[in-house]
Amino acid sequence: MFKVKQIFPRPTVNNLRDAVKEELEKFCPSSIKGKRIAITAGSRDIKNIAEIIQTIGVVLKGKGALPFVVNAMGSHGGASAQGQRKVLSEYGIVEKMIKMPVCCSMQTVQIGCVNKEIPVFFDKFAMNADGVIVCGRVKPHTDFHAEIESGICKMMAIGLGKHKGASTIHQQGIHNFEWLIPEVASLVIKQTPILGAIAIVENAYHDTARIVGWEPEAIIEEEKRLLMESKKLMAQIYCKEFDVLIIDEIGKDISGAGMDPNIVGRSCTGMPGFDSIKASSIVVLGLSKKTGGHATGIGMADVTTLKVANKIDFGKLYTNSITSVCPMGGKLPIILNNDRDAILFSIKAANAVPTDQAKVIHIKNTSDIEKIEVSESLLQHVEDSENLKLLSSGKRMKFDEKMQLISFDDFE
Repeated sequence: MFKVKQIFPRPTVNNLRDAVKEELEKFCPSSIKGKRIAITAGSRDIKNIAEIIQTIGVVLKGKGALPFVVNAMGSHGGASAQGQRKVLSEYGIVEKMIKMPVCCSMQTVQIGCVNKEIPVFFDKFAMNADGVIVCGRVKPHTDFHAEIESGICKMMAIGLGKHKGASTIHQQGIHNFEWLIPEVASLVIKQTPILGAIAIVENAYHDTARIVGWEPEAIIEEEKRLLMESKKLMAQIYCKEFDVLIIDEIGKDISGAGMDPNIVGRSCTGMPGFDSIKASSIVVLGLSKKTGGHATGIGMADVTTLKVANKIDFGKLYTNSITSVCPMGGKLPIILNNDRDAILFSIKAANAVPTDQAKVIHIKNTSDIEKIEVSESLLQHVEDSENLKLLSSGKRMKFDEKMQLISFDDFE
């Protein structure tokens, strides 16, 4: 295996606080003095999110407003207020750090219906506020492709709907999200005190690439434009066809789908558009620490290990599978005794002939693919690509006494 560096575009916001302040001025009037303003916080691991939310609070307080944070993450965190507060605390969104209250609740109110029969729910704390600033990242969704995917509209439609709202929307089927999320977002803008939005775009290195502020009436159309920009900046595996993809870890903190279908070229939903790469066999060797046993996406793998299976929290896994109406993501792949057996099985299952010429790629997770490992059979592809740089001479895979793969420790 050879260490390789992948080179991605890297625009970056240099002064985060100034950028947030400038964008807030686009829609935040001076008339908010004395008003209670809710700021949304989701369950995704967004770079600088605590600093961004804190800065929004500072600006609001400077205008005399009374800002507070509300949880906007659907059914994540075990679908409980306590669980969602814990998720926020892991991202530094706690009252002591951000200097404003964090109001976590699963209570909602129904604000209307779309398509005459689909009820729409909205966070009770936010509904009782004088204004709501929706803050979140705009990026490609892991389950479907459309003009609007994962971002501000989805947070309004699903995140702020809590468990009840998320379940209701997901029950309509992922194939309806293309029209349903914009419709629900439009209703939310009309029926709730949405003051505006702060949208975040990250580059492939998870730096904050751009921060944009929108007035309520601009959110839907502007998010369409920002999503296209986000897609141009996203990470990818530059080799598109190979035999085996080895993934050290998956987790909800890494991707909403555990492993990002935009990276691995597979989706639990069966929706089209996730065929950017073709790996014959995917093997998962671990769960991330932050995911807490939540193994969503394990169903996209072909092979895993007993170590992974024994760490799975099936309560979390099945709650998410039911809520998202995606049971495929909770299915178990073939389970082998250890990493070495799992990798060997995957190579055989890929039917690479001869076996010693199998095209193998090894990544830490789908969120961290700047540095990867490739097998010798892919070296010519590395040499031919301007986006790939060879970092080391080849070394054989190493395993410890438990036959667990030793890797990535010397990448730093």
